[in-house]
Amino acid sequence: MKFVILILLVATFAVWAAIKLISGKFRDPDLEGRFIERLSYIPSRVPTSALLTRDVFESWLNDQAKTGVRQTYAFPVLFPLDYLFLTSLGLFLGLGSVAISGKLVFLRTIPVWIWWIFPFQLSTSSATRSKIRFSLPFFPQN
Repeated sequence: MKFVILILLVATFAVWAAIKLISGKFRDPDLEGRFIERLSYIPSRVPTSALLTRDVFESWLNDQAKTGVRQTYAFPVLFPLDYLFLTSLGLFLGLGSVAISGKLVFLRTIPVWIWWIFPFQLSTSSATRSKIRFSLPFFPQN
């Protein structure tokens, strides 16, 4: 079990590093600012202090100059790398929780499936969020 947990830890960090490496090649201020995840402002739009609105986001989606950047962000960063990251992180957290609960006497009476609730919920909610973000760059509002 320790070996599997170690492999999952290494896989999680490897996929995270790949995401950071590929994302770093964008050289796009909007994606580097991660505005889609933060719901704040779009760095290349003025004024930058304004909150992200539907109209501003639609104009960003329809901007032909951003087409390549959006598609590269969607594939391979969001899919499949983000899904690989979520899977390896969820399995790492689940197996780690089960391993730790097996070592502590007062936790042995709790059913094993309880320790999988948080990793499962984390992975599925993050995967749903990634699926929504993945679909955005491909469906401009025209």
